[in-house]
Amino acid sequence: MEQKTFYTLISEHVIEVPIIQREYAQGRTNERVTAIRKRFVKDLIKSINSNEAMHLGFIYGKIEGKDKQRRKQINRDAVNSILQAVKAYADTLELKIDPNIKESKDEVNHNTQLKFIPLDGQQRLTTLYLLHWYLYLRGAVASEIYWIYNFNYTNRKSTMDFLKVINDSANFKVIQQRTSENLSIKGVIKESSFYLQKWNKDKTVIGILEMLQAVEDELNDYESFNFAEITLDGLQFQFDFMDLDALNQTNELYVKMNSRGKQLTNYEHFKSWLQNQYNEEDENKWFDEFWRNLDNEWLNFFWQKIDGDFGRLDDFYFNFLKNMALMHSIASHPEIPLENFKNLIELVRNDKSYDTNKIAYISFDKFYVTWTEEKIDDEVISKEEKTLFIFNKEILQFIEKSLITLIDIDNGQMNYSFLDTVLCKPFFDKSTSSLFVDTTEFTPSQPDTVLYYAFISLLNKYSDRPKEELKEWLRINRNLIYNTYIQGYEDLYKALQQIEYLLGHFEDFNQNILNNKIENSFFDNGQFKEEVLKIKLITADNSWFDPIVESENQYYFQGQIKFLIDFSELVDDGYDLNLFSKYSTTALVLFNNNIRRSEKKILQRALLCQGDYLPEYKSNYLFCIGNVGGLRTRNENWRLFFKSKNIDLLKDLIDDLGGIEITEKSLTNYIDNHLKITEYKKWESEFLFLYYPDAISYCKLGFIKWYSEDDIRLLPQKVVGGYHTELRSYCFYIEHKMSDDQIKSSFSPFEKFGYFTQQNSDAHPGCKLNGFLFNEKQYRLDIRYSKEHPKFEFCFYHEVGFEDRNIDHLIIEVLENQTFGFNGTHNHYYREVEYSKTFKEIENLCIALKNQL
Repeated sequence: MEQKTFYTLISEHVIEVPIIQREYAQGRTNERVTAIRKRFVKDLIKSINSNEAMHLGFIYGKIEGKDKQRRKQINRDAVNSILQAVKAYADTLELKIDPNIKESKDEVNHNTQLKFIPLDGQQRLTTLYLLHWYLYLRGAVASEIYWIYNFNYTNRKSTMDFLKVINDSANFKVIQQRTSENLSIKGVIKESSFYLQKWNKDKTVIGILEMLQAVEDELNDYESFNFAEITLDGLQFQFDFMDLDALNQTNELYVKMNSRGKQLTNYEHFKSWLQNQYNEEDENKWFDEFWRNLDNEWLNFFWQKIDGDFGRLDDFYFNFLKNMALMHSIASHPEIPLENFKNLIELVRNDKSYDTNKIAYISFDKFYVTWTEEKIDDEVISKEEKTLFIFNKEILQFIEKSLITLIDIDNGQMNYSFLDTVLCKPFFDKSTSSLFVDTTEFTPSQPDTVLYYAFISLLNKYSDRPKEELKEWLRINRNLIYNTYIQGYEDLYKALQQIEYLLGHFEDFNQNILNNKIENSFFDNGQFKEEVLKIKLITADNSWFDPIVESENQYYFQGQIKFLIDFSELVDDGYDLNLFSKYSTTALVLFNNNIRRSEKKILQRALLCQGDYLPEYKSNYLFCIGNVGGLRTRNENWRLFFKSKNIDLLKDLIDDLGGIEITEKSLTNYIDNHLKITEYKKWESEFLFLYYPDAISYCKLGFIKWYSEDDIRLLPQKVVGGYHTELRSYCFYIEHKMSDDQIKSSFSPFEKFGYFTQQNSDAHPGCKLNGFLFNEKQYRLDIRYSKEHPKFEFCFYHEVGFEDRNIDHLIIEVLENQTFGFNGTHNHYYREVEYSKTFKEIENLCIALKNQL
């Protein structure tokens, strides 16, 4: 292996990019490559301007033409020997002969040169060639001119043609002349007559033009740059160079070595860039230790938890670093407006699940957040531009401390099991210490992210404080986080800052809250007041702590239990712990999964035994359903009941149950006993909902529309505008639902029995009997509940278009005998039937039809 400069390499060899190489990628125009290109060009130009050497890593490939060169040298030496002999003889004859072989410059510098075929380093070599080409175009000096022809892409004929055209001496002069006219290099080439339209489809040509433009743009920032003072021979762009051909290997080795190469990951680019930001840092000892840990101990922590290749590992590692830096930057800098963080938040948190194709590339300059700060001095307003580097030393120290904390937890040096009753389901169903290494969720939810920041920041700062203080602070903040809507960027921004503010008041936290010394500027105010009440109870008597935590951790309550505390309030002010334990113990069971999600709607029906508990939701009423869902689902469900004026019905139910063991069976018995001792009329809605749980189940989201006691709609969705049915007719269907054979037996000549749904508030859904065919006509009987009084309405008609409902005269006779009248408005035969006689009257009609027909 030897070290060479680029100019030495291209002067001694024709560089030919082989067929197996991809197109020139450093000229791509996507955001990631554009940022890398700009940074690379900036470093290259900086090296030239400062006259400093720049090492560009390792390149290898094979050199062809050494045998030809060797044979030519042997032939040259043989001819030289003959010429020397001739000269000696000529000297005796006093003749003057020049024995030196004179070669043309073209032969010396072109035809006889060796070919270097790079298998690694093609992108860097192309960029350096273009840099040298541009410098030479603008007046830089070279010891000879033929180097410019010594670069080719054999993998693309189109690219080869392009390079030949721009290096043609006449075209080169045209480009030189027009560039001096202050036209952009990219524009000059593309607008020249020699430029072919086909090159617009050649990715390598497009990339070459982008790179030339990037070089020109960067050089334009150097006003005093003098191209004529640049000597290409003296540019110190160096490589470690190895000729694989010297290893006497076959072409198969070259293919394998080339195919094993991979692009650097985004993280590797970032790490290199970040280290460059601190190259001139005085405190090298701390940074040396930081870089060492970044590459070793901390990386190993992630490696042990990430199942996958290095690319996957780097993605998760980088994601952690970005998120930690972003969270701490937002939390500790409330003076920076949200608007200035928005783009970075979107880029960092762009992908919930891990997908390499969806991870947003972040141009590293976006890690510098700028904003304008106004100052008023002697009534004069001035504006100052400010910048925050989100990977500044203070934030790197926060990341360092966080990783130390996580590793201490992971290896057992820090035991935080005392937080198990706080960092638990239903709030958090994963290991807090491993949140950003959970491969099922690349970007945690916003509430989880805020809790993680609270947890890690608390242990970073106060791990030496009493466990009870840590647990209490985190419990309160957990409840606030998961009972406040944290959805958009603004919520995340405010939540992180509020956590940082509350962390700053950790000392005597509870006392400061009780003394109104802590301001709540973001979290749900009702939840904050509830936490204040809990602090008062626990401060007065620590025996409250465990029962409160147990109730908070109930799967559905999830931290919000004020209604249970209210049940324990005494008339003469104050709260009774025994009462709280009584009500909370039973409520925990009533709202567990088995009861709350019972298919028989046990909980809803047990509450109905106490009265109409249904809370209002917009223009509807809500049974409340068993699903937990997110915060919005809970807030728009049972929590509407918990905060309603009817909440005492739950208290009454618990009192009524009298401490019995709560099971689905015991609650079913309770409901059955209630139905036995209560005198309901069978068309009353309370009775129907208690007796037919399927009527509640039909309301998939729990909603009903209550126009009146005689007009109650069951809604599968939230609005009556969708297809829905009606309470009494649906219960009639449930009561008499039967098999096809039973239908034919009970309701012949009808063959089918079901219910039909309709849309909108003026709709009139109900049950139907159909499948009655007579004289090639299909007949149908609709059974609908009256909207005005407890009766059913029968509507009989020929099941065709409204205008063609003519009924056979034999059927008309039956209908008239059954007291049906004709309704011209709806073009059907119609009669009303007493609620209790509905089934019997249907049977009578069916018998009459069979007898007549």
